[in-house]
Amino acid sequence: MTAHVQCSGIEPGQRQLVGIQTTGRDYRNLSEPQFAITQEYSVPIAMRDGIRLRADVHRPKSPGPFPALLALSPYPRQMQAMGIPAGFVEAGQTDFFVPRGYVHVIANSRGTCGSEGRMASGTPTRRPTSTT
Repeated sequence: MTAHVQCSGIEPGQRQLVGIQTTGRDYRNLSEPQFAITQEYSVPIAMRDGIRLRADVHRPKSPGPFPALLALSPYPRQMQAMGIPAGFVEAGQTDFFVPRGYVHVIANSRGTCGSEGRMASGTPTRRPTSTT
């Protein structure tokens, strides 16, 4: 017999949805949440050219390793925790994936929301290097 788990609702591991999504859906063989979430905000991540992007890192509160889901956007990563309805958060649902064993990294692209560099097409900008 296949277990049915409703992904929207008020139980642990479920997301309370608003608007059109409140109807919810039944999913078969959906994994159960197993982990608490630990979070680090505004973590600098160095790129090959020395530019540091800022990211929020959400991970299971348990020794890993865990697979990672990476979202990169010029829009504020802080929107993730503002209670925006599911389906409007383009980075994905942290509170769904992390308890099921994924690290969720949400980074801002160059020159946006605390990330260094400049948002431009073409050649990436480089940080000046010391000549001494």
